[in-house]
Amino acid sequence: MKATSGVHANFDGYKINSPKTDAEYRYYLHGPLARLELGDNKVQGVDYAYTLQGWLKGVNGHYLDASSEMGGDGQPGSPMATVARDAYAYALDYYAGDYLPIGGNNAGAFPLHFQVNGADTIGRDLFNGNISLMNVAIKGIGNGATVGNLYGYDQLNRLVSMRQRSLSPGATTWHALSPGQSYAEDIAYDANGNILTYRRFRGNGTEMDRLSYRYNRGTDGRLLDNRLNYVEDAVNDAAYGGDIETQVPENYAYDRVGNLVKDFSGGIDKISWTVYGKIGKITKSGGGILDYGYDAGGQRVSKAFTPPGEATKTTWYLREPSGRAGRSSTSTAAAASACGTPAWT
Repeated sequence: MKATSGVHANFDGYKINSPKTDAEYRYYLHGPLARLELGDNKVQGVDYAYTLQGWLKGVNGHYLDASSEMGGDGQPGSPMATVARDAYAYALDYYAGDYLPIGGNNAGAFPLHFQVNGADTIGRDLFNGNISLMNVAIKGIGNGATVGNLYGYDQLNRLVSMRQRSLSPGATTWHALSPGQSYAEDIAYDANGNILTYRRFRGNGTEMDRLSYRYNRGTDGRLLDNRLNYVEDAVNDAAYGGDIETQVPENYAYDRVGNLVKDFSGGIDKISWTVYGKIGKITKSGGGILDYGYDAGGQRVSKAFTPPGEATKTTWYLREPSGRAGRSSTSTAAAASACGTPAWT
């Protein structure tokens, strides 16, 4: 099955001008996606594996190694030798032995096995579909080395902790002992499921965020509702740029049905909602305005942004009959007035 590009839409129909393959899809006999090849020149081959329950087991494998990954992309002598080598790979573990390939042989693309120790509180076998751990390798991060992420949950299946471990190249086993604080995360909740605290750490193990979530409370300290009022960060604001900083009380405001209508730290003065629960307009603190338009089915068909003192830029969305996004076109107010209709691209 292939998806092609080069479609030019008009009001009378469509035609294909010099079509090129955007993607080619291959499926297992029982239905799930088995492989995706991107681009006319096959710039990436993405392979998928699943457990017996149909849960995703992994994509490409454990390592960025053409000799062991699922499709053999870029491996000399492989049927996929002309496909570019994988840019990423990851695998999900639910419980020990959750995946065996047809025939019962060891899965060459998934050689890593996690060893549970008695002291471990994360990375244990989970049989309810929650992800116990993940191995991931990304070419542009850490020279493509595989790392292991371990996850912990509470009795209500809420994620409460994550730890990361670096793995030795070619390793076949690993464990959770002394994972350190590199990219660690810890989350605490109240009885209603609201996040109370959230801690995040950088790759070097230093604390990046120590967030406390404040909700609307009465004078007696009791929770009035589940609406977030503001967020505090105990880590110095100057320590890291680009992340959330301590907010002032009443940073967020809501309407009577609970829709967010103001975000002071986000530079949003007002959010207007339609009667159907869609965002109609956003007025920014600096004077910019975003207007959204919808069709009778509630699908977004336009987005108009008016910067302070500038012409409005409108993006129109053309959707398929199924409702999926198809084409879009952006024009200024002057161009739209001159042309009368948008030029779909």
